[in-house]
Amino acid sequence: MIVKVQVTAGDIAEGKPEEACACPVWLAICRAMPGVLIAVGPDDISVGEDRESVRLPWPAREFISLFDELLPVLPFEFDLDVPDALLAGDHR
Repeated sequence: MIVKVQVTAGDIAEGKPEEACACPVWLAICRAMPGVLIAVGPDDISVGEDRESVRLPWPAREFISLFDELLPVLPFEFDLDVPDALLAGDHR
């Protein structure tokens, strides 16, 4: 399933560099996939209790790198390709 993720100015203002569960990308993904357990790394996310890995697209990886280096970033959006099985059943 393709999930559209929008990182807003509010996510950027609320986000904290080098904190996976306070990253603007994490905030935006959690909003786009409510009820799904998510952890964000610099290159991928872990989804669900089994922590299955989903690769982040380049724009999200680049944003995280810039944000963690305290460089200026702007709101943006990206598509995240998440296997349907990770969004079904007990992963919600």
